[in-house]
Amino acid sequence: MKTLPSGPVQRDSNLELLRIFAMLLIVAHHFSVHSGIFESLNGTVDHALTVNLYAAQVLASGGKLGVNIFVLISGYFLVKTVVRPSSLIKLWLSVYILNLALWAVLVPDLSAWNLKEVFLPVSGNVYWFITTYFVLILFSPFLAIGLRVLSARQYRWLLIIGTAVLSRSIGHGIGGSSSDAAWFFLLFAFGGYMRLHLNTDRIRPWQLAAVAAVCLT
Repeated sequence: MKTLPSGPVQRDSNLELLRIFAMLLIVAHHFSVHSGIFESLNGTVDHALTVNLYAAQVLASGGKLGVNIFVLISGYFLVKTVVRPSSLIKLWLSVYILNLALWAVLVPDLSAWNLKEVFLPVSGNVYWFITTYFVLILFSPFLAIGLRVLSARQYRWLLIIGTAVLSRSIGHGIGGSSSDAAWFFLLFAFGGYMRLHLNTDRIRPWQLAAVAAVCLT
């Protein structure tokens, strides 16, 4: 049996740049949606589609694409990697400490703290992406094992069926509304397929970005 690398894996600088680009898309989305810019711009005459309003809509539309790219890259790397328990602990601690620090700075009045949001940022599903991503990383070793034993043909059928069942763009999903975790699992599988069954020497960041765009729901 082939031994898989554990812990940190060798990074591809181009894919890391793509990951940074995905993060910027997510930040831009949250800025557009939560900054109040839409409320102010929608007050223009007759709600006209001004340049500023159009720019805000473009920024907001990149959120799902950024999430898809980020998860695809994770699948691409982790399908051949054994995730150590320490990685999960570090992820949980990083979120916990950062969340606690933000509350301490932004809400100095302890009596106003929401205890669930302060002390249960991951398990309390306070931030849906963090919670779902944590679940993905938790299951990633088992997902990777299952994906590696599939033939290329079986793997393709898994992706086809999974997309038909989960994608809201195909009849709102054959299986009805899909959960975020199930969608992340499918994105993980897409990234894993590109790593396992395509010529990895020819994988380019734009190809991952294109797959992420196609996977938009």
